[in-house]
Amino acid sequence: MSIDENKINQEQALNVILQGVVRGQRSGVYSLAEAEIISKAIRLFTDQKKAEDAKAVAASQPGQEPAVKSNIQI
Repeated sequence: MSIDENKINQEQALNVILQGVVRGQRSGVYSLAEAEIISKAIRLFTDQKKAEDAKAVAASQPGQEPAVKSNIQI
């Protein structure tokens, strides 16, 4: 992944941090208890982003079911 550090926004920075944490977890860097806490924290951010995206879609398209999509990739 290549990111120009002078042009990174908060969402992109969070995405990079989350990807790093997930990679560490997959490599066995964290204990089971640590992995559980980290997983809960990641879900907090990804679930929150999905809810925000769904609200934005619903507001822009009245009367239609929102399609939930998150830009945060893990």
